[in-house]
Amino acid sequence: MVCLSRLLRGLIVYKAFFKILIHSFDVYAYLVSVDFKRNLLKVSPSPREGDTEKIAGLPFNTGLRIQNNLIIPPLKGIFLMMQSNFLFLGDSLIADFDWQARMHQFEILNYGVPGETVQGLRNRIPTITKDLSSPDLILVMIGTNNLIIEDFRFVDSLRQIIVKLTSRYPCAEVITNSLLPCQLPWVSQKMLQHINAETEAMTRQTGSCYLDMFSKVKPNSDFFQSDGIHLTDKAYDLWSKCILEFVSFLIEDEQPIQKLCT
Repeated sequence: MVCLSRLLRGLIVYKAFFKILIHSFDVYAYLVSVDFKRNLLKVSPSPREGDTEKIAGLPFNTGLRIQNNLIIPPLKGIFLMMQSNFLFLGDSLIADFDWQARMHQFEILNYGVPGETVQGLRNRIPTITKDLSSPDLILVMIGTNNLIIEDFRFVDSLRQIIVKLTSRYPCAEVITNSLLPCQLPWVSQKMLQHINAETEAMTRQTGSCYLDMFSKVKPNSDFFQSDGIHLTDKAYDLWSKCILEFVSFLIEDEQPIQKLCT
């Protein structure tokens, strides 16, 4: 009996110690995740291409890669950031940039078409969904060509696009990008803000995501080429950085980027 009693006490102590150990690991993992997110886009004053970065306060190297003065997460890192398919839809603002070179951790599917309008993209959705089985992330940036032809009432057509995408790809995160402060004499900044507000409301109603780039890109600046519409490399650097930051905060509850589907 004495031996059995000692054995039971030993098991209870071991179980309690194991729980404390697991709890300590969970707390540490949470602190790591918070520090990782805060430092995701911070680099050293003069990083070298291909260098890896050690997050401040952590006793190990995370394997993050520095590219174009931006910290890029590894394919297999703390958050199980998987090799995901990232679908880009839109007009020449999407089509004219090499997103793959900027986002190595994703397989980029660039379906941008120069001159595309919202209605044109809506009509193209059946073909796109037939070609692609299951993208994990989708970014929609469309509407600039509607502004050029003075069509300001396209948010409902944009809603139809988002609904079609979320219905066809229920496991994907669908992100609608705001319009940028382009320079068209007949389009005021107030009008752009109004359309963006309607778009943001639409994303809340459809359960999708909204990425605000309007407030980050300055009008009448070196973010735009001479036509006031197309973007410079500086603007694309900022845009891709903001997309990576936005996507990183979609990772919650220690899950990969993808939503869990049953």
